[in-house]
Amino acid sequence: TRRKMILRIFISLVFLAAGVLKLLDPLAFADGISGFRILPAWMINPLAMIVPFFEILTGIGLLSRRTLGAAALAASGLSACFVFFYLSALARGIEVACACFGNWEILQVPTWLGSVRAILLLAACAWIYRSSGNRSAGGTPGIGNDGGQDARARAPASAQQQLGESPDRSELNLRSGR
Repeated sequence: TRRKMILRIFISLVFLAAGVLKLLDPLAFADGISGFRILPAWMINPLAMIVPFFEILTGIGLLSRRTLGAAALAASGLSACFVFFYLSALARGIEVACACFGNWEILQVPTWLGSVRAILLLAACAWIYRSSGNRSAGGTPGIGNDGGQDARARAPASAQQQLGESPDRSELNLRSGR
């Protein structure tokens, strides 16, 4: 529906803006990550460089119906991490300047409000994922909806034998020409 599309575009723009603004000032984002006091120092700079690209790819993926399920799952995962970071800081009484949108002071909020914002973002991403319809029972969500068939069901008899499974007799007969 129209509301789903508007929400999806809005969330996509949030991830795109956050990723681009973090890339413009990766040191501010690294400082924001370290302010949560969760990760070891050696992880902070690599994360400050990787997360913005992941956010940008996720934002782009949310715009395409083909990649919507996988992108919504990625957005939900990122949002769950944001929720964890914020709630952890809140529980420990740490006031953080997260740099979620780079170094834009107008978008920096107190820790409790950042927690609320992260929870709302997670709820929106989870709802987009749930309503995307690109999930398969046995495959990766949003990638190659195979109706729930797993790799073993599609594997030829020789591969099944290597896995220690007995192939279906009808498949053996088909392969031998009988």
